[in-house]
Amino acid sequence: MNKITNKTIEEWLSTAAAITLRQPLVSALSEDAGHRVYPPTFPKDENYFVDAVEGGGNRSIIDTKQSQARRIAAKIVSLNNAQPPADKIIPEVTVGGDSGTRSIGELGHRVADAAVLLADGVNAEAEKAIKAYADGDSTLLGIHFPESILFGFWDSHGILGKKATMAKRSRLIHSEIHAYEVSPVRSRSVYVAGAPVLVGDEEYNAEKEDEKLSEAGLANAIGKLTRDGVIAKRIERSAEINLATLRQIKCLKDGKVDAALTSKLHTYLLTLALAALLTPDSDELNLRSGAHLVPLTAKTKVQVLMRDGMVHDIEVPANLLQLTAEAAKAWFKAATGSSTAPVLTGKISKGKVGEVRKSLKKGKAAPAGEA
Repeated sequence: MNKITNKTIEEWLSTAAAITLRQPLVSALSEDAGHRVYPPTFPKDENYFVDAVEGGGNRSIIDTKQSQARRIAAKIVSLNNAQPPADKIIPEVTVGGDSGTRSIGELGHRVADAAVLLADGVNAEAEKAIKAYADGDSTLLGIHFPESILFGFWDSHGILGKKATMAKRSRLIHSEIHAYEVSPVRSRSVYVAGAPVLVGDEEYNAEKEDEKLSEAGLANAIGKLTRDGVIAKRIERSAEINLATLRQIKCLKDGKVDAALTSKLHTYLLTLALAALLTPDSDELNLRSGAHLVPLTAKTKVQVLMRDGMVHDIEVPANLLQLTAEAAKAWFKAATGSSTAPVLTGKISKGKVGEVRKSLKKGKAAPAGEA
């Protein structure tokens, strides 16, 4: 069994295709017939999203790759906040406004998010990083916005006359949760009004019978037949860290690849991805009401898939965060001259959204896309 060490990380960066995770899950609402779980619902779709599986059976999406990306990115922020100042694993990049502050890792489009591009103090660095990436250099992304490399971004928003570059970065971490062999469950409800008992039937009978008192909660109401979760034979989280995609990331100097700096960035990104995906978190699988999942740790498989197709089991060490902090220091030292993770603070000034609204009316905005 391979244990995650500095040596194995170096080997995988040159010889492996991917790191994979297969994590069986159980629902807190498990029943004798299987796992009761509530899949996500989508606008204009009356049913849960269930696919037929070739050869028989079916599966239902429980958490999408976009949702998983947001959850894992938020976990990195949480892990980073718990680290001492000298051991931060990501830059502290935040965007604030009159109603609060958010880390860039918690924003859906990350470096290309509209909130980032509107925030003075961050937007200039974001624009430079995106432009450099579009020209083949990921150094600035690695210095200030590594989450945007791990979870991808798409610079498809034109804001306040600034044309989108359309630069796009695919995810290094791909994670989804599915339930298999599912049977949808339906239910009905009945509301029994308390008012008739309290005020008496005489007051109710004095009014017209066709009045819809139920609209005001003053009469009994029978609910319509609705979806009420699914029963699943099994639930599994499957995830991948794509090392082939990671090797596409380059750092340039004077227009040429800087091999030493690129190597430092690759090591940092891989250890960060491993920490993000494999560090236990008791809350990250509490997806929504009725979808509280727990991992079967003893049955979880973490493996490295080699370029020749060979597969080896991986042992996750207790000091994974320490390895990540060391890789972060080495990267930031090489890239910036300081081993301390950078700090950027941005603020969206009042009236910015109004300016965007005016520009949209003039038809100057580029089409929006989703990272």
